[in-house]
Amino acid sequence: MGDVTDRISRSEPEAEDVSLVPRLPPARVDVGTLPKWNRRDLHTRRCPVCSEEGSRPVCRRPDELTVERCLSCGMMYVKQLPSEQQLSSFYQEYGRYKGYSRNRRLTWLECAFKSSQNPYLEILDRTGGIAGRTLLDLGCSTGEFLELVSYRRGIPTGVEIDQSARTEGRARGLDILEEIPSGQQFDVVCAFQVLEHLAAPSDLVATISRILTETGRALIAIPNAGEVTEAGPSWIGFRVDLEHVNYFTQAAVAHLLLRHGLYVEHFWQHRQPAVNRTDLRQPAPARDRLISILQGGLEATVRRLSPPPERFDEGTFVLSVLARKG
Repeated sequence: MGDVTDRISRSEPEAEDVSLVPRLPPARVDVGTLPKWNRRDLHTRRCPVCSEEGSRPVCRRPDELTVERCLSCGMMYVKQLPSEQQLSSFYQEYGRYKGYSRNRRLTWLECAFKSSQNPYLEILDRTGGIAGRTLLDLGCSTGEFLELVSYRRGIPTGVEIDQSARTEGRARGLDILEEIPSGQQFDVVCAFQVLEHLAAPSDLVATISRILTETGRALIAIPNAGEVTEAGPSWIGFRVDLEHVNYFTQAAVAHLLLRHGLYVEHFWQHRQPAVNRTDLRQPAPARDRLISILQGGLEATVRRLSPPPERFDEGTFVLSVLARKG
């Protein structure tokens, strides 16, 4: 842990004054709009990993919130958060904010193609299987992953707080709940792009540990803040997806999991960030737009019919973790 903390510290300014740390401009990319937090309605929290108070500023995000680094464990996080009411209201319509919507079930053929290309299904297949296993997907949105798990003969349940996304999923016959079910255990618990959103991620990890069977698996995906070691405060993750309030490195997420009796079995770093700067493009003539649409459809079909890509070799922006109780 100390080595990671020392390397990160060399990438950051030494100043304690927030006004002297880098103030980052918005990244004009297609990843949602800039949240409009009420800065008069903020609350201060301790480090979400080790609960210590001491921290040092890293940068000011485009939404004017400051990312800090814990002086004890090196975790990077937003120390002054929007109130619980602000965050709850924001996530009630998160799917609309991010542009997620799908009103029909996947066809059998779509499930076959998509499941062959999904890296998380491959991980689960190789580490104990999916068929006959109960799986809980936290933050499942409209439930596409649940459909793929069901196609692989797993027994999926989802949890989603966004009412519209939950309603869409239920309309397709999926088992999507508003809250984590009590008194029930699961063979697999997935949390894809969830922990970075939470004011108290430790509470969710404690719940994951509690509801896993003794031989169960936790599969987690988060933005990879280990990239800050090389990029420093200019890292793209500080400028996009500004609903994120936690920035985990491998060491930080391993520390958090260990606190709740979960032991890391493997890490993967993969994928590139979605940073298409559509605002800089000139409008194309109608003929060119039609050709682009046709080409896009052809390329999508070829990708679906091609062998699964080596997704975990494409980049390092996402950090995925497989952990068990023992």
